[in-house]
Amino acid sequence: MNDPSATGVSYSSSVGLVLFGIAIGLRPELMLAGLWGALWALSYSDPMPLYRRVTLAFLSSVLAGYGTPAVMVLIEHANLLQSDAAQQKLQYPVAVGVGFLAHRVLGPFLLRFAQKKADEVAP
Repeated sequence: MNDPSATGVSYSSSVGLVLFGIAIGLRPELMLAGLWGALWALSYSDPMPLYRRVTLAFLSSVLAGYGTPAVMVLIEHANLLQSDAAQQKLQYPVAVGVGFLAHRVLGPFLLRFAQKKADEVAP
């Protein structure tokens, strides 16, 4: 049930960000950590126009918001961490890493993977 005291298009709740009454599942703190990773990666890249930098930073933060919980589930199932406290502390550096790698590594990987799947479906 929506929070009756919340007005506007977007707000944050226990399930993450809510947009037009639909819980989209993005956690703002992971998005912020992903944004810092994206800005760190953009500091190493070649000069580009401002609109492209803003777009890359926004998309990297969204990818970090969605990708970090998936990476944490993989770490949990690999039994790399034994305590929940260690997992809670590790999720922010993982979000920074996802934001850092989103433009140069994860984006091209996802595009190649999607092209390979598209070629399998329609030969």
